[in-house]
Amino acid sequence: MAYDHAFQAKVMQALDKGLATALGPVFQNKVYSMVAPSNAVFPILVYQQQDLYGDRNDFLNKNGWSGLMTFRCIDTTLSGARNKLVEASQALQTVTLSGYLFQITLRAPQQFPVERTSTTNYYTSAVLADVEVYKDED
Repeated sequence: MAYDHAFQAKVMQALDKGLATALGPVFQNKVYSMVAPSNAVFPILVYQQQDLYGDRNDFLNKNGWSGLMTFRCIDTTLSGARNKLVEASQALQTVTLSGYLFQITLRAPQQFPVERTSTTNYYTSAVLADVEVYKDED
């Protein structure tokens, strides 16, 4: 297959689709890029880039992208958030999408302060990951 000069423009959409498919069953399809809706029902997963935009990562004339991402599991209990993070970490190893290859390598756990509202506390347990996406030409 020919080199895809528009690959970098397509990579975030491919990530969104692949992550929603792999993580959706763990979170009852409550998987969000960058920010959750204000009416979200917990537990949820929010993912975001940590290194601005990632970088082109072509390999042997095959389109590629790599970036650092955080995957945050948010729940109304700390144990709930931590348990969902374990499930999400396992599901991240199953990300697939036709036409793309994904490699997600967990780098380090992350903790966030408790978010308190007048009615509920929200707990976040997260993991930092190296994410690579390549065009599948097979």
